[in-house]
Amino acid sequence: MRLSYPTNIRIVLVPCTGKVDILHILRAFEKGDAIGIGGERVQMYNLSSGEGPKFAEYAVEMDNRIRELGPNPIKSARKKAA
Repeated sequence: MRLSYPTNIRIVLVPCTGKVDILHILRAFEKGDAIGIGGERVQMYNLSSGEGPKFAEYAVEMDNRIRELGPNPIKSARKKAA
């Protein structure tokens, strides 16, 4: 089965989802808030490997949400500094 989802979505493989601690993810975004990255740019979903179509749906949803938020403020700041 081929799934269609935005090409800018990156899949990060981890040895075990039990090793992914939401606190680490939230802490990274909390620190990012100080430079203009808000929590709207992160969402955690729990899916099984058999829920590929649901993954594609969530990927499209997140891509649309981030596009509505506009460019990444970190990338914009880097361009201005260069």
